[in-house]
This record gives sequence, structure tokens and C-alpha cells, in this order.
Amino acid sequence: MDNRESVFLTSLNNLFFPQWIDKELIKKWKRILKLRDLVLKEMERKREEGLIGSSLEAEVILKFNENDFSFYQSYQDALREVLIVSNVNIEKGDFEVKIEKARGKKCLRCWNWRKDVGKNKEFPDICERCAKVLKC
Repeated sequence: MDNRESVFLTSLNNLFFPQWIDKELIKKWKRILKLRDLVLKEMERKREEGLIGSSLEAEVILKFNENDFSFYQSYQDALREVLIVSNVNIEKGDFEVKIEKARGKKCLRCWNWRKDVGKNKEFPDICERCAKVLKC
């Protein structure tokens, strides 16, 4: 069968250009994904212990040495999304992954556990971030 008969049979290899590959970005994401694997294993332990149910019920505390601290701190907000948790705290110290029950209340819109849920009188059951979105 001729590959041009269907777009699904067409090779996409010739569409990728080596000059577009950002090797530094790939290295950074490999570091982040390696950390993610460690965090997920620890989260599963805490889930088995009954501390948390879903990952959004978790707050992750990460400790890093001087060399790794600044790297991971620069990705702190992204780590919350990558790990699918309510909060990530990054501290200096010997490497450690710690999982705690997230503090605050569950936002009924994003399901994240936040300390600011209930502070907005117009939207008492959601966090401030979600309240800003709904006000738009």
C-alpha cells in the first residue's frame, strides 16, 4: 500500500529538524521526571497508609542540597502541576521526599486543597485563584 493513501500511514520523521531539539530543556525535564518518579512512589506509600486518597490531597515537601535547591525552586509552581498535588514546598537540606496531608479546605472548582478557600465572600467554596477566574 502506498503511504500517501492515508495520512495515518505517512512517516513524520522527515518533519522533525535536529536544530529544533533543545538538549538543555530535555535534560531539565529528565531531572524533573526522575524526581516525579520518586515522589509518586512515596505518595503511593502514603496512600496505602491511608494518609491521602487522591494526589490532590497531598502536600509535598522536598529537601535538596545547595546544588539542586535553586534548580528545583525555579520550577516550584510547575512541580505542583507535574506532580498533580495541592502544594509543593522546597527546602534546603539533605535530600528528602516527604508527603503530608494538604492543609486547608478543598476547592470545589479545582479540587486543590487551599488555605484561602472561603476567604472570598462572593465564592465561599472556592480558592482565590478560581474566584479570580470566575469574576472575569
